[in-house]
Amino acid sequence: MQTFTDGRCQSQISFLRRQFLQGDDLPFGEVLSKKAVSQALATSGVVWKQRVYSPLVTLWVFLGQGLSADHSCRSAVARLIAHRVAQGESMCSAETGAYCQARKRLAEKFFSTVARLVGRELDAQAPSDWLWKGRRVHLFDGSTVSMPDTPANQDAYPQHDAQRPGLGFPIALRDAVEKRRPRHGELLHHSDRGCQYTSDGYQKTLRTLGIEVSMSRTGNCYDNAVAERFFWSLKHEWTNWRAHATMDEARLSVFRYIETFYNSRRRHQTLGYKFPPRRCPKVLGYRTPTSSTLTGAEALGDWTTDAPGVRRKITVEDLARPYATPSAQNHPRIVDRPEGAWPQAPAGFEVTEFATGLEEPRVIRRAPNGDLFVAESRADRIRILRDTDGDGKPEVNQVFATGLKRPFGIAFYPVGSEPEFIYVGNTDSVVRFPYKNGDTK
Repeated sequence: MQTFTDGRCQSQISFLRRQFLQGDDLPFGEVLSKKAVSQALATSGVVWKQRVYSPLVTLWVFLGQGLSADHSCRSAVARLIAHRVAQGESMCSAETGAYCQARKRLAEKFFSTVARLVGRELDAQAPSDWLWKGRRVHLFDGSTVSMPDTPANQDAYPQHDAQRPGLGFPIALRDAVEKRRPRHGELLHHSDRGCQYTSDGYQKTLRTLGIEVSMSRTGNCYDNAVAERFFWSLKHEWTNWRAHATMDEARLSVFRYIETFYNSRRRHQTLGYKFPPRRCPKVLGYRTPTSSTLTGAEALGDWTTDAPGVRRKITVEDLARPYATPSAQNHPRIVDRPEGAWPQAPAGFEVTEFATGLEEPRVIRRAPNGDLFVAESRADRIRILRDTDGDGKPEVNQVFATGLKRPFGIAFYPVGSEPEFIYVGNTDSVVRFPYKNGDTK
């Protein structure tokens, strides 16, 4: 019996890794290391006789089977035979029995151990300078959650020559000061000695805003435990469970967590498991509600009056009068055309009158087949115009849809040459009509 420590095992590990590097459809060669496979064999206690289907070869064939088009054992064995012939080795049997038996002998623990060890290696090799608070935050527009050193920021806050670049700028700090507007010299800013707080730009901003700087001693993290706990809560209660498509979406998501939950409805251990609005309303600027049911103007207040058990009773009389002049009611006017105001066309072209008698045409849309759809707001309908012979006059001039409410928008869906529906925007609804190119009703 052979073990994973002898030379043949090491050569088979190299063989396995070489196959992943050479296989066009097996993109694992760069991640499956000798160390990871050897540890997995040791952990699983795998030993084998000297045979074609060793555990490493079986693993390679099995992965190839999983990635093949038909996932069959026969095609997996055929791939192994092709490789052995290409390497000048003798052909093995095309029967699948030996491979299937070898695959059964590999314990499930071996596969999970390989996956876990390879994952650890990849994680250790990944750069950490792009992580936020040591965690991954998924954003798909190429942005990051750091505050970048843009040229504009560098002009306003030039860094010292010895200052490391890429530490970001205190945009969030300035935003918080602008919202709270503390008195000059009455605000204390406490932090640890992280590079983002000791950076030249951040310190200069604190001094400019009249904020007193307080920092914990090196290695003394408990006095900043509340702030660290906040970031832990943000990650484990919110960001770890969400993916954001854009930076604006990420900002709004974090804002929602802080303002509508963390600062208003979440119980805090440092406050005796009370809610911030009830424990320290003066410090945070909250108004503690005097009744469990808010009415009148107080019921229309903002989130600072939110608390468990607080209800809002809003009646029709409490609501502000709606703005009763929507744009669709601003009717288009018809005036006489000024002298010489006829559109000028390039040489070889002429301008002719295509259609008349329309009742307050508000929007015109061209269908993929060339038909014109006109929204007639006064008549509450959609008209279709079609010039079939190219003489500049519509041979088809008929109503496509009626019973609308001052239509002002038309859209074809899906976008492209073969729409299936027409969407019409009314002042009180959006309606959909089935449509194919050439339909007139």
